[in-house]
Amino acid sequence: MSYFDPLIVNNTIADNIADDGAGVYADANSKPAFWNTIIYFNDDWSNSPNDLGGNLNYDAGNSMYQSCDIRNLVNLPNNGNIPNNPNFSPLGNGYHLSYSASPCISVGDNSAPNITTEDMDGITWGYGGTIDIGCYENDNTYYFIVMTGTEEEDENIPLNNKINTGDFSLFPNPAYNTANLTYPDIPGFFRISIIDLAGKEILEVEIRNYKGQFPFDVSNLQPGVYFVRIFNKDKSLNKTLKLIKN
Repeated sequence: MSYFDPLIVNNTIADNIADDGAGVYADANSKPAFWNTIIYFNDDWSNSPNDLGGNLNYDAGNSMYQSCDIRNLVNLPNNGNIPNNPNFSPLGNGYHLSYSASPCISVGDNSAPNITTEDMDGITWGYGGTIDIGCYENDNTYYFIVMTGTEEEDENIPLNNKINTGDFSLFPNPAYNTANLTYPDIPGFFRISIIDLAGKEILEVEIRNYKGQFPFDVSNLQPGVYFVRIFNKDKSLNKTLKLIKN
């Protein structure tokens, strides 16, 4: 960033590597303004945190931060900023927020300038009232875990253009190290959540570009009974299977 005053709103800047300012670098002539943005997990070549560089590290007065999540939160004004791990959910691109653990949900600033209508997934910003920090809005349709416990209860959910869920299965079941989900041809992508008997979400994964079978690691699960919820954005798919871990 140099010789202009950029505006960065609802971005996620993560997992970059550089000598200085792996997340964002600005020289003395640049005065960027950050709103509702995550700047985290950016390191130098020695794997040390290096999220902000150049002028951003040393003169917070030449930049503005409002309701951001920044790991190197040094000499920066409060303004709703937090230094906490954003707790990304392990989805396809890795930068969605985990509903049960992320501190970035519903703590952004709705008055940020030039906010787009929707996030990168087409979800309307400000679900539930207050906008999230980062480039994805956490929407209950995607991430809120509803433990129905039985397929009969799932069938009571009103669905349009419902996908035939009879072809979904898990094997081996019981599973030891790896379980495989088999499924019919589905347009687009869908998600699975693994939930324990207490209703706690253990893992959430986005599935796309797999041809009818998706393997997932269960070796770290404690022996017991789990539920695997299979769902998508428009609710044309919503099914729960039982998984036994030995």
